Amino acid sequence: DFKKITEMTIAFPIAYSKTNYLLTFYYSACLKAATGYFAVGDYKTALKFINRIIQDNSSKSFPECLMLSRIMNLMIHYEMKNDSAIDYERHSINYFLKKGENPAKLEQEVLNFIRELQRNDLQGGKEKLTAIRENIRAIASPADDQRNFFIFTWLDAKTNGISFTAAYQHGFK
Repeated sequence: DFKKITEMTIAFPIAYSKTNYLLTFYYSACLKAATGYFAVGDYKTALKFINRIIQDNSSKSFPECLMLSRIMNLMIHYEMKNDSAIDYERHSINYFLKKGENPAKLEQEVLNFIRELQRNDLQGGKEKLTAIRENIRAIASPADDQRNFFIFTWLDAKTNGISFTAAYQHGFK
């Protein structure tokens, strides 16, 4: 499963590869490795790969990659049950989103999902999580499906109360 997950394509806009091929390749490799480790439950190693992107000053030139990494960072901290880190990251991402010129509805809804997940921890809140998940699917474009595959798979897993690996094997709807 680790090999299958790390072989999946994490696509970035074409402009990234034209700007700096090596950084695009490096960030893609870090995200693939982090996703693979995340899927098998090795959250500490996944966090190391994600932090390579977040802490790299060059990543500011790749806003979509940075946002993807920050959301994955939030997901990892949720799985590690680091509540203080979750709150800090959520506020930090919110600030980052508000600073941007274009409203990022998809990312905002993912933050809402994680906040609701943290509040309910799947006890009686499945309907609310399902509603947020469906709203995210309605907002998402086909390009989002490819770029944010692991986020959507994780949302499916949390909504259905199954593991990330099981959601990945079942396939994204």
